[in-house]
Amino acid sequence: MNDENVFQPNVNAATKLTDVIEDVAEAAQPQPIPEQKFDTGTGMVIHQSVRDEQQKFIKEMQTAPDQEEDVAPKEYGIAVLGSHPLLVDKAPFDDPNWEIWATSSHNLDYAGKNGDKDGIRFLNGGRRPDGGMYRVDQFFEVHRPILDSTRTYSYTRALDIEDIPVIWLRDPEALPLIPNGRMYPEAALRKRFGDFFFSSSIAYMLAMAIVELEKRGWKKLGIWGVLQGSQSEFTEQRPGIQYFIQRALDLDIEVIAPSSSALFEVEKHKW
Repeated sequence: MNDENVFQPNVNAATKLTDVIEDVAEAAQPQPIPEQKFDTGTGMVIHQSVRDEQQKFIKEMQTAPDQEEDVAPKEYGIAVLGSHPLLVDKAPFDDPNWEIWATSSHNLDYAGKNGDKDGIRFLNGGRRPDGGMYRVDQFFEVHRPILDSTRTYSYTRALDIEDIPVIWLRDPEALPLIPNGRMYPEAALRKRFGDFFFSSSIAYMLAMAIVELEKRGWKKLGIWGVLQGSQSEFTEQRPGIQYFIQRALDLDIEVIAPSSSALFEVEKHKW
């Protein structure tokens, strides 16, 4: 027999056939089932890969800024307080967006702190008639000198108590005696506003409040505890207060005061 006519197996074909058989056998093997979880919200079984995509989408939605909701910025202001009993308690003591500036010895009388007669009424912790609490951020004692027969010993002693964070003074001799005292920047404020209208403690406070509001970018100025109804206050004090109110309005600062304060009344001249 001629060896050349004898069938010789194709080695390459046999190798390919073997590979195909192995691939088929591998495909026939049981495949691992993807991790699944039962969604209690929908009652469906969800593959872990799908759940991961869902959780990623939910997280992105929760952290994305809300484009539709327009949240108004908080409005901050300075509240300038006198001591008239019918008006001072209307001040926004409970609103943290207002900084409380106060003056007058009557606001530091020994009466009513935490409801007790021997407390100091207006310091932080003093109780208001409506049950709320007083607070004060800055206090102004701009009389010069401070020691005068019109200011009681109990009042001057109250200025020595550290409950008041800042006390603005014009009396340099009193400065070392008051722990939280600071000198009122009178020269700078008179240079800006002139000398004619610093007619009362409230006027001094308003001048400084205008500058501070500008510095902070705040647009609200409130006046409580001030009643300019008597003739002496009308002629001596109100023109100065109204001058600074007008200066604030010129700067687009909103000025708020009770209507009974008479601060927005215009003097009527008969001529």
